[in-house]
Amino acid sequence: MYKIANSVTNTTTKIACIFLALLAASSSVMAENEAETDLLAQLEAIRQRNGVAAFGLVVVENDAITVLSTNGVADRISGEPIGNKAIFRIGSISKMFTGLLAAVLESRHVLRLNEPIQRWPVAGTYSNSWSTSQPITTAQLLEHSAGLTDLSKPEWDYSDPRQLPLKDTLRLYPESRVTRWPPGLHYSYSNAGAGLAGYVMELATGKSYETLIQTEIFEPLAMTSSTVLPPDPNQLPVGYDSDGITPIPYWHQIFRPFAAINTTLEDSSRFIRMLINRGELDTKVLVKPSVIARLEAATTTLGARAGLDKGYGLGNYNWYRRGVEFRGHGGDADGYLSRLGYTRSNNSGYFLVITAFQGKTLRAMEKVVETYLIRDLSTRRDPIVADRGQQDWATLLGDYRRVSYRFGPPAETQNLQLFETGETLSYRIGSGRPKVLVPTGKNSFRHESKDYSEVFIGPDELGTIYFQSGSDNFQMDTRQDSVEN
Repeated sequence: MYKIANSVTNTTTKIACIFLALLAASSSVMAENEAETDLLAQLEAIRQRNGVAAFGLVVVENDAITVLSTNGVADRISGEPIGNKAIFRIGSISKMFTGLLAAVLESRHVLRLNEPIQRWPVAGTYSNSWSTSQPITTAQLLEHSAGLTDLSKPEWDYSDPRQLPLKDTLRLYPESRVTRWPPGLHYSYSNAGAGLAGYVMELATGKSYETLIQTEIFEPLAMTSSTVLPPDPNQLPVGYDSDGITPIPYWHQIFRPFAAINTTLEDSSRFIRMLINRGELDTKVLVKPSVIARLEAATTTLGARAGLDKGYGLGNYNWYRRGVEFRGHGGDADGYLSRLGYTRSNNSGYFLVITAFQGKTLRAMEKVVETYLIRDLSTRRDPIVADRGQQDWATLLGDYRRVSYRFGPPAETQNLQLFETGETLSYRIGSGRPKVLVPTGKNSFRHESKDYSEVFIGPDELGTIYFQSGSDNFQMDTRQDSVEN
């Protein structure tokens, strides 16, 4: 009797355990479905509240698509739903593809990223006053540290449907590509740099940029719906201006390597998966992990060489959401705004796009999506604090003048003052509020409210002292001392 009862009990226990396991699994699936439903509901509410015609989103988690959704209309006149097969313009996210192409070519010894570009026949496309001592390299062009400002107005306004090759467009306005400060010092965003880098890759391979992207990136990744040249207009949703109503026509960028790629949600998911997996996709190694590592590495500025946590690699940069590091790029493509981001903290990523020129709306959506992706992560990070040790900050204190700019020389009112506050440093730009810095290394600092280093203060190889924080680059102002002496 005992054995029978025990057998029955064991069987009952096993059945109960199985039932509980199934119930737990079902509850987990329901919770995930509810989280996804809430995610899309939040995005749709933001879309409607701001009058955006449409948005598209694809989410990748653990090497699989878990969300692929569009909402809204392809154009306001017809009212036709946008559909999940729509092709979107991704703007400057294209720079990641251009950067990956460069890293691939270097891995094959076709191109050397740290080699001066003047070894190629690029005369007439740019000028560099420091060409002898500090020549421009392809890496600097892709990391925005070549000393170039951004496109001139004629270049921004250029829209030639003939899609002229780079060798021709780069010679249209060469006076706009003049180094304003020595290459290899500062990060300053320049779309012109990506165009010139694309031309160098063409010269190194004897193939057009369009052919290289198709054969080296799109085809290996099976991104069958992606293009560099304009697709069938019927495949593109209409992009709108900041009012969400005024349509913006397809604009033919003067240099395709900086912003010309068009892709679908599904195609972009393949690119994201490959990046997360460091070059592997569907069990195939498409590029070496070292290629992805180079894509993500910032190397050519003073701050990068000092080891700052934040930096811009080959068209790939990082940012943080609640302490979790994301990598990727944003995009602006005349009526489209987008963001592609991924994190290896839990092997997830996304591509998000809206069909309106509304930066605030996109940022609100990004926050929702990234918060969703890291919903199960512990996002606490212990802030880095370095022992001040024997560091002498006296040589760093004083006034600094801005030495880089994207579109035009800065006003003197935008200069910086660095001063000591107890055991830390503080700075003020113009008449702005002071910001406290915490040391993280010899010449690296973090803002008091952040847990990662993003500020460099120190000398270059010649002893000139600089302050760098993102695109804010300042040089210690010794002009007054020179007058007094």
